Amino acid sequence: MTIINNTGFSSLKVFCESSSADVNISNSRKVWSLQNPVIIPANSSVKMLCSVESCSIPLSYYTINETNNAFRVNVNGGSYTTHYITQGNYTAKSIIDEVTGSASVPFKMEFNTALSTYKMASKVAGQSINFEAVSNSVYKMLGIEVGAVGLPFSTTYYSPNPVSLVYTSGIYIAINNIGNANIDTSTSNQSSNCLIRIPITQPSNTILQFFNNVGFKNLLSSKILNQIDLSLLDDNRNPLELTSNVNWSVVLRIDFEKSVVETFEKTRLQHMKDGTLSESV
Repeated sequence: MTIINNTGFSSLKVFCESSSADVNISNSRKVWSLQNPVIIPANSSVKMLCSVESCSIPLSYYTINETNNAFRVNVNGGSYTTHYITQGNYTAKSIIDEVTGSASVPFKMEFNTALSTYKMASKVAGQSINFEAVSNSVYKMLGIEVGAVGLPFSTTYYSPNPVSLVYTSGIYIAINNIGNANIDTSTSNQSSNCLIRIPITQPSNTILQFFNNVGFKNLLSSKILNQIDLSLLDDNRNPLELTSNVNWSVVLRIDFEKSVVETFEKTRLQHMKDGTLSESV
């Protein structure tokens, strides 16, 4: 089987500007409707491919946001209380006051500069503290581990991991309305709607620029492209928590290919090997 690009369809680009989206689902998810849809006949062997040629995405977000700003704690086995950290950008030291400043938070924290870890202890001697898992927790960023049975301690607790106040190390660009053949090991069924992951190698409050005109071509499952529904995702495949005052752009390249089964006439030697040699050969 041979893959060829001479399909009768011309490659094209789709310029997706967040500010001109037809539907604004969130700051990081937009939908554009195409006035001239791309349609491949149902009985055609031609397949549609999609790649991200370029993008410009402002890295305008808070380290602590709605996806990672919560912790649940109780005292002496009582009821759990959920606490929320104000969204913002923090250092390993400045976040201590934000986490423990409220009188209702029963523990205190100290930062170990040499190890980049925290020491936690009850504000009142003799009290037993227990953390409980919560979906949008700040635990990982603080270097603490909360298992299925929580994180109980009665005297002091030393975080086993260094502080990591990094919201996301890369941005995924996903197309939501068309499937592809990619594999994502972070999902339960390993399916994926992601087209690409772009690593972040620069500070926040700058613009992530990407360009590759020979990028990976994702095989799409549909023969019709009449709408583009794009999302920007963080490392956990959650919508990127962009601030509301920024616009972003993505340029998609649409290519086409088809599979051709080539047949070759057998040579005289092949006929002799399989015993089908005749006078006419």
